Amino acid sequence: MNRGWSLLLIAFLLAPGVASADTFQLQSGGEIEGELLNPAEAPRKSYVIKTDLGEISLPREAVAKRIIRRPAELELEKLRHQQPDTVEGQWTLAEWCRTNGLSDARRQFLQRVIELDPDHAEARRLLGYGKIDGKWQTRDQAQTARGYVKHKGKWMLPQEVEALQVTEREGSEKKQWYQKIELWRNWYVGNRSAEGKTNLLAITDPLAIEALSNRMNTDHNDVVRLLVVEVLANIGTDAALRILAQRSLDDPNQEVRLTCIDYLAKNSRPAITKLFIDKLRDKDNNVINRAGLGLKRLNDPSAMGPLIEALVTKHKILISPGTPAGQTSSTFSNQGGGFAVGGGKPQYIDQAYENQDVLDALIAISGANFNFDVPAWKQWYASQRRARGP
Repeated sequence: MNRGWSLLLIAFLLAPGVASADTFQLQSGGEIEGELLNPAEAPRKSYVIKTDLGEISLPREAVAKRIIRRPAELELEKLRHQQPDTVEGQWTLAEWCRTNGLSDARRQFLQRVIELDPDHAEARRLLGYGKIDGKWQTRDQAQTARGYVKHKGKWMLPQEVEALQVTEREGSEKKQWYQKIELWRNWYVGNRSAEGKTNLLAITDPLAIEALSNRMNTDHNDVVRLLVVEVLANIGTDAALRILAQRSLDDPNQEVRLTCIDYLAKNSRPAITKLFIDKLRDKDNNVINRAGLGLKRLNDPSAMGPLIEALVTKHKILISPGTPAGQTSSTFSNQGGGFAVGGGKPQYIDQAYENQDVLDALIAISGANFNFDVPAWKQWYASQRRARGP
């Protein structure tokens, strides 16, 4: 930029502004107001601007931004000099801005109103103030005074923000565990088996439990699930052990189920005993017997009463048309309310089942054996409780 052009530009910057359509923000930090005379030039090489001092041509690189001013903004420039700097004058300008859609300018005039009259209620209201404890305060000021802080657009107590940040951080770390476990699992079944196994067995972070549980639910490789069982047992929290308890009940592979019980027997917890006890009331007889097997290994005397109740259970079964006498369909139903009757239609009947694994658990825990004689068991159990006293 030559010296002559620089001096000319300084003269334009120091000149009074004009009511024109455009404002040109310069790379140097100044502004020029005027009308662009070459708006259609493409590609743009220069800005030819008409100002009160005449025309000026600026190279394209000298202009940082061109702002096209709305007609209402130009009109406001005239009106603002016609109104006095009083409450009434500034209020008039604020109202004119409201009707002409100039919200930012309106706010500036309202702000000037309350500078001139701090108790101007309508201006205060429009600016978001309310009178709290005898003082004008914005909602933000009031919330801050009450000890709240703004977090992602919401007002919260500092401890709530801290808890939310912990949750967000934990969520991020859980996602990372999904990725790591997926990677190491693939190593384990691929050509980096030893490294994958080492990395998985080194996991002790409870935040990995969600990803490990997902792996147990979705991975069809029994060898992988057996390794994940060991990882969860190593973590050893209640949440990890609950997953093992659930897998001992519903995993399709018997070795996985029994391995889960092996680890649970080494880490007996009241919560796990309760989970198995609750499953003694399941509608699936397989689940009831698996719960009995788990309770046998846990060897918790508190399970004796529920085990007695689960020795013989009744389930509705479906008898299909044409089933030979003495045989029943193996289809279970959770439906209630009687039979489906009628010629040739399927029927649901109540079938009693003796649960051998439940009996084995009861014998192991109690040291007694009344086979499937439920009344005898109940009588014995009641006498044992009386003997122990209150």
